[in-house]
Amino acid sequence: MKVTRKILIPLTLLHAYFLPFVSSAQLTGEAKIVDSLFSGIWKGFSLCQQKNTACNDEQVVYYISPMVGKHLVPVRASKIVSGREINMGDIEFRFDPDKVELVSDSSKVTLWKLKRSENKIQGALYVGDSLYRIVTLSR
Repeated sequence: MKVTRKILIPLTLLHAYFLPFVSSAQLTGEAKIVDSLFSGIWKGFSLCQQKNTACNDEQVVYYISPMVGKHLVPVRASKIVSGREINMGDIEFRFDPDKVELVSDSSKVTLWKLKRSENKIQGALYVGDSLYRIVTLSR
């Protein structure tokens, strides 16, 4: 009777080895657009449009990652308070190739839009039908 042994390689090791080759090989035209226009560290201001609310104008930093999967673009948003960066959370955007913009409508109530304009990103947050914030970012 022949005994065979299987060598089990943890899946994370396989991902760590092969993922860089797969992602660079499958970089689509849309991913290249997102990477060239949006990816990077962006700093600026998020200004409230609904006065007399709990909303505050903020100095912000957005970390826009390269596109992953089909049209998904992760963004980590931080605000600056007393000179310190405070993480406000991660937002999953999708790339809209028709409008060449990033959109996040993962909440039933909120809608984020970010659009590249020359060397800046202009953005907006809508809550319901109302414009809640305007965001202006630069590298």
